[in-house]
Amino acid sequence: MRKYHQEVDELRKAGALKEALDLARYAHSQLPEHRLIQRSYGWAIYSYLKQKCRELDTELKNGGLHHRQLVEATSTRVVEVNQLCREYRSRKLMTNDLCFSLILRRLCRFDPPPLGLYGLLKWARSKGLRTEDYKEEPVDHTNEKRPILLYLLAGRLSSLVSVLDEELAPSKALQSLDVGEVASFAARVHIHAHKECIDPAHELAWGACWLSRRGGEYSEGVKWGLVLLSNAQYPPSVWWEIALCLAEEDQSYKLLKKVSPSKNALNLNHAFPCALAATHEARAQGVDEGLLANVYARAGFWAYCLGHLQQARALLTWAIKIRTQRKQKLPFDWVSFLNDLGGELVDVSSLLVQLDQQTYQQAQSWLKAQIIEDVSSIKQ
Repeated sequence: MRKYHQEVDELRKAGALKEALDLARYAHSQLPEHRLIQRSYGWAIYSYLKQKCRELDTELKNGGLHHRQLVEATSTRVVEVNQLCREYRSRKLMTNDLCFSLILRRLCRFDPPPLGLYGLLKWARSKGLRTEDYKEEPVDHTNEKRPILLYLLAGRLSSLVSVLDEELAPSKALQSLDVGEVASFAARVHIHAHKECIDPAHELAWGACWLSRRGGEYSEGVKWGLVLLSNAQYPPSVWWEIALCLAEEDQSYKLLKKVSPSKNALNLNHAFPCALAATHEARAQGVDEGLLANVYARAGFWAYCLGHLQQARALLTWAIKIRTQRKQKLPFDWVSFLNDLGGELVDVSSLLVQLDQQTYQQAQSWLKAQIIEDVSSIKQ
């Protein structure tokens, strides 16, 4: 019996990468369960993929390709890379293996990465990673360390979702892609990385927050937004993310009841004006009034936590007024909460205008103090 795996390895080490891959394909078709052939097949794909990635990198550096085209997959070289990734998972080759980790690390050199990276991760999930992929690794037994692979993967998936949200050229690779599904998966990778206590934890929590919101998992987005509140290193735009989550998910505001005002008074003082400032910007951009009613109601609870009872009463009154005018069902929690505060206010519009101006100025001052380039960052 021919020892195909040895022949594949010899061809690969001799630099005959295409020949090694072709032989590995044939050998695997004959003996698909043979572990040594599977392993040689994986290394043959890696070596050929490495060559294609080098060519791709050269094209990017020479200006022949834009980074966004890595996601659009309209370039022949990008298509080849994605096809090699698809071949690896369709043939069900080895995961939790050095070869698989090196493939992932190679793809992480691109920011944003080709879609093949997402395909491999979704197929393998966390079971595809080794213990070494959760920690820094030495390079060639020197003092230099490779970045943690799991952290790299989280960052690249975040970049991928950001690019997918842009207006991309139509391509075959994007036709059946659900961006919300990609965002939800990316959020889970961030949460998994955060659970493993990988630094910087605040960046992973921030990714989990906005990616959960983008994936339609609003309660999860609020949860990770609250995690950021207990950390001094959070992006100011987290308030916009929380406001959007609260606007979309009726149940998510109940998580805020778990926040201790005594422990988070400073954070809540920042949250309240920034959330209302975000609402101000959203209204100016023509966001649906029904969504804004939800945000006003949630901001009312923040005001209550801070002891601003009159402001809380005004915000709940306004939220209920919007719903009533649109002949929409009123949530019982809103009505009950407002009754506990003393019922609806009569002249609420003038009070809200004053509150709007005051909180917007507070939000501007705080954002400037955080050395933000522009107050419009609150919309990001």
